Amino acid sequence: MRAVVDEGTGILLSDVPGEPIHAKTGSAEVGEGDSYRVDSWMIAHQGDLAVAALVHGGGHGAGAAGEVVERFLRDVNR
Repeated sequence: MRAVVDEGTGILLSDVPGEPIHAKTGSAEVGEGDSYRVDSWMIAHQGDLAVAALVHGGGHGAGAAGEVVERFLRDVNR
């Protein structure tokens, strides 16, 4: 999970202050035809803190969920 932050789809977390962050990103394809969408998800932990985000229609990989997790971790590390 550390490699995801160092060199993968979670690299947007690499400069967040505090302890090293470990993360996993993904996407889920849901529905068919006009109801088809791709949901973005990310889970991460930093020290003893864990966070998960799912954004319906957020796109592939870190997408929108990565931005939510980044914003949360930056806020808690102020």
